[in-house]
Amino acid sequence: MQHKPSIPRVSWSPEAIRELELTVKDRSVQEDLKRNAEETLHQIQERSDEDRGEHGEHSADAGRVGEIMWHRGWTHEQQGQAEWEPEDPADDGPWNYILFYRNAPGPAVFEVLAVRGRREIADCWHQMNDEEHGGSSLT
Repeated sequence: MQHKPSIPRVSWSPEAIRELELTVKDRSVQEDLKRNAEETLHQIQERSDEDRGEHGEHSADAGRVGEIMWHRGWTHEQQGQAEWEPEDPADDGPWNYILFYRNAPGPAVFEVLAVRGRREIADCWHQMNDEEHGGSSLT
């Protein structure tokens, strides 16, 4: 009897693989992100500002705009453990990355489209906020 290989829940676009390798220097963290994506990525409903409230899903850690969803690179179990977000910025791990994904066009459930460092995302949000309010960042 032949064993049929299982289809992964998550596929990675060629661009996402390239970004994973360029953005995440530590190979073990790359593997953690791949494993965590399989376990954690889920369908996220887009919500209006009124629907979100204090505990809404639309945040820096997880959310959705149109067909694009994002989720921080940790599992829900890791998220509950304080040591997964160390204060030392030199410590690297899946908590430092955001996975951008969508429903997969093929047999997988989701397709990862991009990998970004959370500091990169924070810098973009600060820049957008400064532009919206007519301020300028100090450089």
